[in-house]
Amino acid sequence: MKTKILTLIAATVIGTSSMFAQSNLQIVEVNQILAKPDQYHGQVVALHGIADTVSLENKTFTMVDIKGGVRAAGTNVLSLPTSLPEGSQATMPRPGQETIVIGQIRKKDGITGFLVTQVFTNKAEVQQILTHRSARSGKRPGDNLGRDARPSHDLQ
Repeated sequence: MKTKILTLIAATVIGTSSMFAQSNLQIVEVNQILAKPDQYHGQVVALHGIADTVSLENKTFTMVDIKGGVRAAGTNVLSLPTSLPEGSQATMPRPGQETIVIGQIRKKDGITGFLVTQVFTNKAEVQQILTHRSARSGKRPGDNLGRDARPSHDLQ
């Protein structure tokens, strides 16, 4: 009985700590990673960008910066290769789809890559994550309510 209680407590602590860890993830853009990959090496981050080249059979795709858009034929856009671990059930994004992936920056043979643990492609989820980022940075929705909600002095 004691073992079951200890197991339940341990599972609760682990589950809660991973929830808090995700809520404090740093959201980065593709060009930030490509400009300073060593700064993010080994860190778990939320990467925001657009899925570019997608290979369903290899469970890999490239991400490009949201400002750069999808690569057109004959253009040279910097991209970050990403991969899902074997056995992952995460949904693969479609080419051109705005995406947030959670995972870890890795360097192998001098090439920066991203090992994905979670994929968010639903527009509402992506916007919620991005909104949460601005809330963490001190900007909260409704911060102007006090000023905006005051009636005009002309009204009597």
